[in-house]
Amino acid sequence: VNDTGLVTAKASGTATITVKNANGTKSATCEINVIDGYLVGYGSTETSGYGHLAKIDGNGKILWQKEKLFYYSINAITKMSDGNYLVGYGSTETSGYGHLAKIDGNGKILWQKEKLFYYSINAITKMSDGNYLVGYGSTETSGYGHLAKIDGNGNILWQKEKLFYYSINAITQMPDGNYLVGYGSTETSGYGHLAKIDGNGNILWQKEKLFYYSINAITQMPDGNYLVGYGSTETSGYGHLAKIDENGNILWQKEKLFYYSINAITD
Repeated sequence: VNDTGLVTAKASGTATITVKNANGTKSATCEINVIDGYLVGYGSTETSGYGHLAKIDGNGKILWQKEKLFYYSINAITKMSDGNYLVGYGSTETSGYGHLAKIDGNGKILWQKEKLFYYSINAITKMSDGNYLVGYGSTETSGYGHLAKIDGNGNILWQKEKLFYYSINAITQMPDGNYLVGYGSTETSGYGHLAKIDGNGNILWQKEKLFYYSINAITQMPDGNYLVGYGSTETSGYGHLAKIDENGNILWQKEKLFYYSINAITD
């Protein structure tokens, strides 16, 4: 804290600030979340595709990249309470399995749990109770979107199959305790749809064909809006980025940011 009262953070994470008056008789405390960038998983989700990891800032600038971290594409990332990350990866074709891993903020693999689901894990988000919502399924045109609840060790607590006609590819929690869900086929001809659900998987509203390509990643920004990654995950697909509000209104778009589709974003 400098003489003007400006607080400078030297690292990301949660910080608690306490302010007192001159004689120390009154004080106020607040907790802030310091974000120094976002982890992005990308790559082709076909059977032969690798999973790559990058770190970007809030304007889409690439800070670093780590290629071929997994044999299959990274499709989902979410931050855990201990500062590490749960990662869902695998081929999203009809015959692909869903694998789970835990990594640290530098991309080091801590553990892996393979073939957790019969279909690829495409979305993970942390819930208020400390567990996680997982969206999984084939992202081909004929694939359904399934939902599950797991704990931090990858144990399945419940499953809700065929929630959407198309695969769930992105989930993030909202301040009201509900969740934004991106779903759709990630093939070249697939649209990107948006829905709001509660913690039990009940659909509150849907907004179809929001983007020409499937929504594959959503994360909340400090200003209360959301970063969205979208695009076809086929080998020839590009990765596009957009900013939307809580009602699904598009604020800005940045097309062809990566040569491959953006499949996961987290702070």
